[in-house]
Amino acid sequence: MKLSYLLILMNVIIVSCNQQQLSGDNLKSDTALILSKDSLSQFFQSNGVVTFINTDDNIRKGFKIFNGDGSDFMKIVPFNDSINFQNKEFRLSDFDKSKQFFQKHHFSPKGFWPDYHIFQFEYLQSKDNFIEIYIDEAKSITKKLSLDTTLFKVENWKEHIVGTMIDFHTKKDIIRVSPIEDSKSLGYENSEEELFFVATEIKGDWIYIESKAICGFSQNAQYNGWLRWKKEGKLLITFAYAC
Repeated sequence: MKLSYLLILMNVIIVSCNQQQLSGDNLKSDTALILSKDSLSQFFQSNGVVTFINTDDNIRKGFKIFNGDGSDFMKIVPFNDSINFQNKEFRLSDFDKSKQFFQKHHFSPKGFWPDYHIFQFEYLQSKDNFIEIYIDEAKSITKKLSLDTTLFKVENWKEHIVGTMIDFHTKKDIIRVSPIEDSKSLGYENSEEELFFVATEIKGDWIYIESKAICGFSQNAQYNGWLRWKKEGKLLITFAYAC
């Protein structure tokens, strides 16, 4: 895919340690006990993704993030363009102020794009009607969400990846006929056509992707094949959640 997803791919947070996080040894030990044994959970070091369901009602209602003891950490109301933290409120669209706030509180979840009403968190486990989530990119700080299926969709990694749009380096990462390194290329790396791709199957380090006529773009040619999406513990693609 050759389109730029500036808003989708941007990272505004530099993650650092703070006194709220668990020690590295304890976190590693606890995480190892909680993680599913499947290869995707082991690769991502989380059990899946929690996604805010952006219906009109939910956008108006918003949602809360809780501390481990059940007290409020933050409330987000997309309809009001607002974040409430410790009885202080500011607007999500105030980029400079929100960036300072996020850096101060080490808030860099998997997906946080208010313009699109997209809010995503990687999760560890569910317990007592709550689900434990990471709020930072380093996966060192956990909070909780209410396990409300009208507000959030909870998916394991396979469920999350299959059906999601992906972006990749079109000249370097080659779409192949088979999921092996020396398999024949489909030739998309030599094409000038801009296409959207969706993952439809996972097989180890490879995913099967299909080009789709979506997001207002036509499709003159199809390039459906296998793409290497991870290698030696490194993610080679980017997940895209808006056009």
